[in-house]
Amino acid sequence: MSILDFEFLGRFYPKELSYMFFKEDKNFDRPSLNIACYSTFVYWALLLFINVILETSEKRTISSLFILLSGVTFLFISEKVAKLIRKRKVQ
Repeated sequence: MSILDFEFLGRFYPKELSYMFFKEDKNFDRPSLNIACYSTFVYWALLLFINVILETSEKRTISSLFILLSGVTFLFISEKVAKLIRKRKVQ
């Protein structure tokens, strides 16, 4: 029996327990969130690649806190933009 088996996890974390803490959002837009996650991954990859280049050439790096906070900000902004674009396509 695997730890990643959902039936196994369901015994310890019943669905009713998760609904007690997290309500389902009827306006949840999964495709917009997927686009935001992929774009954030690409953003972080490019930023870390630039950081490696700067580190080897100039001995100067980008702050880890800046990388983290800018990525999270990028995630929220890209989700809002993707949601806005998807709504305009539907209308």
